[in-house]
Amino acid sequence: MAKNRARTIDNNIIEVIDEILRQWSGKLSWDLLRAAIKDGIGVDYTRQALANHKHIVDAFNIRKRALQIEAGRPISVVNDVAELQKKIAQLEAKNEMLALECKNYRAMFFVWVKNAEKEGISERKLNEPLSPSQQQSTDDIVSIYDVNKKKKS
Repeated sequence: MAKNRARTIDNNIIEVIDEILRQWSGKLSWDLLRAAIKDGIGVDYTRQALANHKHIVDAFNIRKRALQIEAGRPISVVNDVAELQKKIAQLEAKNEMLALECKNYRAMFFVWVKNAEKEGISERKLNEPLSPSQQQSTDDIVSIYDVNKKKKS
């Protein structure tokens, strides 16, 4: 026999769940919360249905942390801090690499400009749009000309 679908979680249900969480004492888990909701309003929601609502997840996590503090248990921030430090190190390394790449492109551009000047190639000639066949080979690159046209508009 097919299981009946639970009532949609609307703002009224979220308020009831908030109230259940505010009054919660003792161990808190998703299964225990589900049981309390079923006892309170007679609806059996899945953990996934509850977790689809950011407000419920946030309220659950806040209450869980508060209960840990009340119980005198340390909150596991060590993993969060270590993860964040690792992410910072990765982003700093990537930033350094991109800055170096940008510096190299600037140097290459400077060389090209000087060589073009030596050969008598004007800036106007350098800024001419590509032919349609050449543009097709650069579809993944944002066209400078499109950007310039948008700025002028």
